[in-house]
Amino acid sequence: MKCFPKEILYPLETMTPRKFFVWRVWSIKGYTHVLMIAYYTEKNLKIWKNVQSIVWYLPIVPKLKRLFANPKDAQNHRWHATEKRCDGLLCHPVHSMQWKNIDQEFPKFGGVWRNICFGLATDGMNPFGNLSTNHNCWPVILFIYNLSPGLYMKRKYMMLSMMISSPMQPIKDIDVYLNPLVEDLKFLWVDDVEVFDVVASETFMTHAMLFCTINDFPAYGNLSGYSVKGHKTCPRCEENTASHQLKNGRKTVYLPHRRFLQVNHPYRRLKKAFNGHQENDKAPTPLTSIQIHEKVNKVHHVFGKTSKNSSASSPSKKKSIFFNLPYWSKLQVRHCIDVMHVEKNVCDSLIGTLLNIKRKTKDGVNARFDLVEMKIREDLAPREVGTPPACYTMSRQTREDNFCLCLKSVNVPQGYSSKYS
Repeated sequence: MKCFPKEILYPLETMTPRKFFVWRVWSIKGYTHVLMIAYYTEKNLKIWKNVQSIVWYLPIVPKLKRLFANPKDAQNHRWHATEKRCDGLLCHPVHSMQWKNIDQEFPKFGGVWRNICFGLATDGMNPFGNLSTNHNCWPVILFIYNLSPGLYMKRKYMMLSMMISSPMQPIKDIDVYLNPLVEDLKFLWVDDVEVFDVVASETFMTHAMLFCTINDFPAYGNLSGYSVKGHKTCPRCEENTASHQLKNGRKTVYLPHRRFLQVNHPYRRLKKAFNGHQENDKAPTPLTSIQIHEKVNKVHHVFGKTSKNSSASSPSKKKSIFFNLPYWSKLQVRHCIDVMHVEKNVCDSLIGTLLNIKRKTKDGVNARFDLVEMKIREDLAPREVGTPPACYTMSRQTREDNFCLCLKSVNVPQGYSSKYS
């Protein structure tokens, strides 16, 4: 409190989380779902005892005031305006085209270096580990892109804004829970927020915006409202997604991925290494931000309803609550995929296939029959004796003596990767 002038009063009670409860209005599989969020008071204590889904919301405005009240943190917020490198490399969101487009599209916002650009991340987790699967939590975390690359992902500067606790995953009904956060983000964009900068010893008016979200692919479907399952699951291609249904494996695969390569790329001419055909198609043109906004405006979604609605044939199943933000429809990149999840899933599939781990390998009998159905790799077709080995098949001794010892000898920094076991 000493760093604030006498005429500025900083209410410490605003840092306490606001507790909300949700009305129990319908039931799916024995669990209550959400219709409306309300403040917790002593008058409705009886209703509160019967509620299963709970939301804790921590206001973000007092947190911003607290950051600028610390001299070191207030100085760190100047990095994107005074200390960023301009070497042509994309090392930070400040170097991206979206940051430059925001400065051009909203000059009043981009012209003030103290304005904040947030990133949002959320995902489901089980607070009890593997001991229980009857409950899950969805933390909603904000991080500040005004900070340097070495700071904005540090635990100190990650702002836990919401904690959603429910027996079931919110799925596409997560918009109901996110309503308090979106209202605060809208307030930070429209209205002036008075903040005291302890480094400059002055009071200024700041604004903030949501730059993008970062999540895995299932959570991306929950936040954006786009379907992440089926034959049109690519958010870039949408209706032009080239998918193929495997007859034996019963999975949907997307084989014509070579069309995203350059026209003269040598992989386009290969047949045997891929699906037996050359790739001559060009990559589809992605929709613009205006076209996407016009498309989702036609989608009608009723929260809590599990029956198919009129937009069942469309890849977009709802209009995201983030479109309530005045600037959201003008952003080129709204949602980003977390690279860590992609790397982890690909690594698990590769190791499971190389070590021939049961129920984890992708080279099973059904996969071999699918190769026969597609008329490729005839030398790998199943036989009466068994399945012939592939070029990457290793014996048990080779796996133990070479592959496993190689993994054991790898040294990485602490926290860089998880245990191989």
